[in-house]
Amino acid sequence: MAGQSPISPVSEKRWAAAGVGCMSILVGFFGCGMLGVAVGWAVGLVQRCKPAPNTFPICNIDPYWKTGVLLGVTLFPAFMVWRVLSARRPDPTNEGESGVSR
Repeated sequence: MAGQSPISPVSEKRWAAAGVGCMSILVGFFGCGMLGVAVGWAVGLVQRCKPAPNTFPICNIDPYWKTGVLLGVTLFPAFMVWRVLSARRPDPTNEGESGVSR
């Protein structure tokens, strides 16, 4: 309709941040979960533990995997949303131009 205003820039920022946050939850889940398993594998090598036969080749996989997933699901999306919102913040030194870093 001709009388309605377009979507406000604040609303666009929120939707972009929500999209980035939701997609980065999956990346944080799998990526940091794998990093947690790698840390558990390294700790197992240092401790010289022998895993049970017919299981994962890592001793005590659960605490390392769960810690990696928990950190990845919280910290990675928070960092990505912060980056999206800070990249679109106007630069106070240049009036009117966006503060996109290169």
